[in-house]
Amino acid sequence: MANIIFASNNIAHMLGAEVSTTVNTFDPDLVPYSLKVSSGSLAAVNFAKSLSSETWTHFRMSSPTVPGTDFKAVYYNVFSLVERTTNKVLLKMEFCDDSGPRLTMHNGTSTVTGTLPAFTFIQDIPVTVDIRYESSPTEITITVFFNNAQLYRTTLTVVGTSPGQFDQIVFYNGWTYVKYSEIIVADADTRNARLAVVKPASTGFHSGWDGLLTDLVDDNPITGMSTTAPATKLTANLETYTGGALISNLVTASMVSSGVNGPTNLQHMVRHAGVDYNGASIPVSDSVEVVFTDWTVNPGTALPWTGADLAVTEFGFESIV
Repeated sequence: MANIIFASNNIAHMLGAEVSTTVNTFDPDLVPYSLKVSSGSLAAVNFAKSLSSETWTHFRMSSPTVPGTDFKAVYYNVFSLVERTTNKVLLKMEFCDDSGPRLTMHNGTSTVTGTLPAFTFIQDIPVTVDIRYESSPTEITITVFFNNAQLYRTTLTVVGTSPGQFDQIVFYNGWTYVKYSEIIVADADTRNARLAVVKPASTGFHSGWDGLLTDLVDDNPITGMSTTAPATKLTANLETYTGGALISNLVTASMVSSGVNGPTNLQHMVRHAGVDYNGASIPVSDSVEVVFTDWTVNPGTALPWTGADLAVTEFGFESIV
């Protein structure tokens, strides 16, 4: 089972994105909207680096409009994988309808290009993209899958120092009509993965934080909940889950920051059958960050999650000194 590093379809977690409710650009049974990038702009998602030698990136791309003539003769940026400390682009994908997608990859000192087999978008038909990025001190291996089929694989010999793993995905407005959804980053295979968003519906057993869950809005950063005290808990009942029967991971995501003299750590928590289970402590700074806790199993049962579990389990967080 993969460890999930990032999993979101929330505009607040994708800096620079906009909401799109265009039909056929997202699966309404799983997520409430798709994400688009403004003309001439870009959007980014940030996360912690994988602690393993590989990182998988997964997302769905859709277009309600077939490419125009402007997309045929020229390559347009679609997305890139970035190492934030050095601001180095480790991999960039560009699309051109007259030929296959093009990759630009970093070997530690310079860039190398590669071209995938020709691939044409079909109007209103989503394309699932999975990228496996393996990094060692001597080699970098990149494998690209479209709709779970391997289209490209290459191994680069590292020149100089290995660039290591990435911790940011940048999405571009290279093709105006493209919308993105169901973004997942993990340390193992993400093929066949789907992302279902289940939001808080009502306050649960713990209600120590100020504010109302019902006031939270994805694309309004001034909505939120707060506490000035440590050891303060909040849990919530979830909306009805409408995803698949098999749940491999359940990820809690929060956008957090710490005010003056406020608690500087947070623990995501699960309340099941009247018992609280806390995750690892997450440092909280005065910068706004998105943090995640990956519950690979239900801590109350030590078994994989089921849809029935979600109906009787509360999720939330506790402030820590």
